[in-house]
Amino acid sequence: LEVGELLGTSRELSGILANAIKPKSLPNDSKIEAHSVWTKTRGLLIKIAMHCDGQAINVIIDTGSQLNIVNKHIWKTIINRPTNI
Repeated sequence: LEVGELLGTSRELSGILANAIKPKSLPNDSKIEAHSVWTKTRGLLIKIAMHCDGQAINVIIDTGSQLNIVNKHIWKTIINRPTNI
């Protein structure tokens, strides 16, 4: 049984998943501060301090990457969202 088949059979489960992964809006007084980081092999990357469910996370964004990589401990303890492993 695939995830798509399961979600197709349960409107309630589909709604719960959609709400869990829906982007949250930022409060009006939120500031976003980004810094650039030069690496020896990848060039210029973007470093941003973010919050996920109130927890601070420092992230590096590689706009040329085809994959999103996250530390397993951060994913399990802070992000706690469905993902492909």
